[in-house]
Amino acid sequence: KLILMQALVTTDVDGAIDLGLSTLKEMGFNIRERPKSYHMYPKLYKTKRRLRKLKDEEITRLPICADDGAQKAMKLMGLVILYAHRSQSIHRSGNKSFLPVLYCKLIACTLRHGISPYSSYCFACYGSMNAVLGFMEEATRYSNIALTLMEKAKKTDVRAATLTTVYSNVRHWKTTYSQCVNQFLLAYEAGKTSGHTFQGLESAYAYSICYFVCGYPLGRLASDLKNFCIQAKDYREESLIGPLQTVHSMTLNMLSQGNQLSLGLTGTLEGTDSDRSTTCERFVGLLTTTRIACQMELAFLLGSFEDMERVMDARERIVKNHVESRQCFIGFVRETFIAGLILIRLSSRDFKYRPKANHCLRMLEKWETELGEVNTRHYVLTLRAFFLSLFAGAQQNSRAECSTAFEEAIAAARQGGYQHDEAMANELAAEFFFGIEETILAEAKLTRGYQLYLDWQAKRKVQQLQSKYKFLQTITESDDSTFNLSTKNPYRRTNRSTSSSVMNKKVSFADSQTERSADSTLEIVDPTIS
Repeated sequence: KLILMQALVTTDVDGAIDLGLSTLKEMGFNIRERPKSYHMYPKLYKTKRRLRKLKDEEITRLPICADDGAQKAMKLMGLVILYAHRSQSIHRSGNKSFLPVLYCKLIACTLRHGISPYSSYCFACYGSMNAVLGFMEEATRYSNIALTLMEKAKKTDVRAATLTTVYSNVRHWKTTYSQCVNQFLLAYEAGKTSGHTFQGLESAYAYSICYFVCGYPLGRLASDLKNFCIQAKDYREESLIGPLQTVHSMTLNMLSQGNQLSLGLTGTLEGTDSDRSTTCERFVGLLTTTRIACQMELAFLLGSFEDMERVMDARERIVKNHVESRQCFIGFVRETFIAGLILIRLSSRDFKYRPKANHCLRMLEKWETELGEVNTRHYVLTLRAFFLSLFAGAQQNSRAECSTAFEEAIAAARQGGYQHDEAMANELAAEFFFGIEETILAEAKLTRGYQLYLDWQAKRKVQQLQSKYKFLQTITESDDSTFNLSTKNPYRRTNRSTSSSVMNKKVSFADSQTERSADSTLEIVDPTIS
């Protein structure tokens, strides 16, 4: 184990895997170094049949492994799985059968000899694999078993890896993101406490992505990310410095604390070359996809059409080059949503983007239907409403349908507690109502969105809206800035101070047909976005 840890510190992950497999062979546990698919499928089928015959209680009530040799071998298998996950190439040759075969071997040892500390992580990985294949019911089952085994083993060695795997790949489909945030934070603390710094910082990365997706105030996220980046440098986890600094840079841009206004990501790898993190080939996919995802967020919220075209072209090149993404699935779902918004916006000028936008919407609809709607429902409704707003005809029925679609999207985002997505939906609705000259309703939606951006602490977006709509400058942020992750909707605030009378009116699309007034004109200036 000490030799393996030394190999890991020197970033020789493939060497650590080879050493682990050779040691297992000497102990009588022979595992193929480069198994083929015809080796993998029989083992998966056998494992699946065996687990289906057992009830959950029969697995979770297994005794702790008492055989010292088997206990050490299972621990070694767990370490090899951990190291193989760190290697993007999956054991040098890109062998996709290696990890599934190892899962099956460790599960078989668990059922035969009893529970080891790494049994929980193995079941979590096996459940994650089932989720990727679309077997959501089985994925949920094995993730629940993994959490039970983790508590039964009472070891913190793999707590971080188990929690991160379960909540980033399986449970986020059925569990609210607000609950996942807390689990990622617990995983980070467990990794830091147990000395597994890589797993801890990997959990910190998942926490930062999930925190941002939840729409919680950005000030705390910036502070947490600053600490994560410092720790990554102190522990020499260079493969995670780049992704963490990229998310930190995006957050600073939102807070209007960055050195550049729109797409430029601030922050460099201090003391290293600017592309130092890309030299770690195993995680170039994570860094690249994280950077593109952050640029997409900034492009849609702050950028011009040219910015959005540039970032989508870069994203398409990544897809064509088959760059493997290692970001958590929560981030990938979010990226698909933002890509859909950008492509719909671009399709208003160029029809070629519309099929791609439709593809993003279909993906989200599929995930909502087959995997879970708890965190994807407002994404689907917002994209549908945005589509209707751009392509709705002049008929009154089409306008009413679009208005209803935006109300549903706003209500879904509010119910889920996603204040930044509710703000975006209100802003898009305001654009639609300005386009059909429903000024009173447009002002109401824009004011609501503006106040939510204030609560989100997206100061750069607030400044952009203030420069475009002068009446928004009279609205100030609430004095109540308390925030607690444990509350159901932690961003909800009251006692707003505003001099605008727009929010005191309850207007609807139907009412606005008779409430038009010449006094409701709005002064609009062109925003200057560099």
